Amino acid sequence: MGRPRQFNESTVVSAATEVFWQKGYRATNLTDLCSATKMNRPSLYGAFGDKEDLFIRCLEDYQERFGKQLAEAQEEEDSALGKMVALLGRTAEFFDSEGSPGGCLVVLSMGESRGLSPRLRSVMENIHRENLRNFSSLLEEAIEAGELPATIDVESVAEFLVTQIYGAAIQASVNPGHASQSISVAVDFLKSL
Repeated sequence: MGRPRQFNESTVVSAATEVFWQKGYRATNLTDLCSATKMNRPSLYGAFGDKEDLFIRCLEDYQERFGKQLAEAQEEEDSALGKMVALLGRTAEFFDSEGSPGGCLVVLSMGESRGLSPRLRSVMENIHRENLRNFSSLLEEAIEAGELPATIDVESVAEFLVTQIYGAAIQASVNPGHASQSISVAVDFLKSL
């Protein structure tokens, strides 16, 4: 019979996420993770697998937390255009929030994707495709509601909006508190369509 776990999984994942977010995936080593999570190597491996498995778990947790915030922002809006503006605004707030390393764990990790394993690159590509799908869906909803012209190129506009978000994440990581400047360009663009 195994011993019961002596740690809080959520706390450990949160601590590991902070390390990956601050240092990047490749620069983070097991010593960093053990120190941050207050777990020894065998316990960390036993609970989460290797560094890659733990990183994927951190990405999933991060996406879930961030996704909930974005969903809440969109629920406050009735129109598709309003939902996109709210999503963009909440994204800037999240990237600039105090107490976080700044920017976005996912976007900053995407910058490392060339050096990552095929499995991690696939995770990053899936997140990117999901981001594009979300904006494409909202854009199509806005077109159907007559909020945006039917002539817009949904794929190109979705790509532009996602690129603005990625740029805002990088801006916030380099210059904390400034994601809103990049996001405001995307909001102005949407309103001008």
